[in-house]
Amino acid sequence: MRRRGGSWTPATLVAAGLSVSIALTGCAPPAPVAQAPKTTPSPTFYCTAEPGGTPAECSPDAYSEQVRLDVLYAEATKNYQRFFTENVKLLRAGGVDKATANLLAVAGGPYLDATVTNLRQLQELGVRAGPGDIRLVRLDRSPGATTRGYDVALNSCVDSRGVPLLQGDVEVKPGSAYAETVYFKRDAGVLKLWDAEGQRVEGC
Repeated sequence: MRRRGGSWTPATLVAAGLSVSIALTGCAPPAPVAQAPKTTPSPTFYCTAEPGGTPAECSPDAYSEQVRLDVLYAEATKNYQRFFTENVKLLRAGGVDKATANLLAVAGGPYLDATVTNLRQLQELGVRAGPGDIRLVRLDRSPGATTRGYDVALNSCVDSRGVPLLQGDVEVKPGSAYAETVYFKRDAGVLKLWDAEGQRVEGC
């Protein structure tokens, strides 16, 4: 296979063609490889029963409801503690004839009315809470408030068994423990102590 007169023989042309073909084939990009689409795992939600307990897997809607209740209970707890602090101060002072700003800020309805009535009676009789600890022993969630038309409810127990009521220096009534379920209602944007059911108990 020789070159004749400056031209290529057929065999040489074939060989040259193969070389170009091979070179072009070697430069071609690789065929794309199909990849499985990426998936994002769904989040897992856990809820705790309203009275408390061990968290368990739940639906997104149930989790959202739990978050809503957690916010309500936190607000109710904060407002109850504010009420408790103010009420104890007024009991020590011997009552008051009308609701103070601190009471009005967190209480309303029948609960506020009953509280002011009690404090007014103390003032009229010249009676005050004596020395000793008035303790908020228990404050926890109470389910089912919405079935009664309220936003949320708390169970509380106050122990003042070591705190007598005094008229001057004379004890007129011994201290006691009192447990109640306090119902909260939103009023002017604030979750207020609104009504309650309670009774004297032997202890908290």
